[in-house]
Amino acid sequence: MIESRFNGQVSLSVFEMDLGALGGDESMISGILGSADAAVFINGVRLEDADYVLRDFASIISADKTLACSTVLNGLKRIAVVGASREEEKPAHYVPDYLSKCGFEVFPINPNARGFELFGKKCVGMLSDLKGDGIIDVVEVFRPSGEVDKIVDEAISLGRVLAVWVQSGIMVSPETVKKGIDAGMIMITDECMMKKLAEG
Repeated sequence: MIESRFNGQVSLSVFEMDLGALGGDESMISGILGSADAAVFINGVRLEDADYVLRDFASIISADKTLACSTVLNGLKRIAVVGASREEEKPAHYVPDYLSKCGFEVFPINPNARGFELFGKKCVGMLSDLKGDGIIDVVEVFRPSGEVDKIVDEAISLGRVLAVWVQSGIMVSPETVKKGIDAGMIMITDECMMKKLAEG
């Protein structure tokens, strides 16, 4: 169930449905919660097909940036930072450092800092190096705009990534955003995670 994947931070409304009113078409609602007489609505939008629940969930949440930021910051705690820096004056250092001090588990990724300890973790060279290291909830991106599409592909291939957060000032194409959403990931662009967290 989606709610459990987001640590109960996402409010889902579950409604009992009258199967008779649907003309006996149980395929519309069966499987979503393991029950043929229940369906899930998020913000009034019905998720009808269990095969597309995560995609629809990601699409609905991503469309509301305030809700998306709140969902990620309040429910997801393991963050892979692509482009993490050892230079303390750079956002790619002080933003994840702030997150780490606020209780997030931060996994730094930078081939030029491989082996160095940052934010209490040993830095790895690639996102794929985190395979087998548990569930990464969020991929935070501090890389040039031209690299974002490839990073989204890597996040998809890593599996079980629930969100991609692209730092403010980095451009992301609509096609890349759609690709992430279609893979079931919340997509947040042009926002600073530290700033949003500080705003509460």
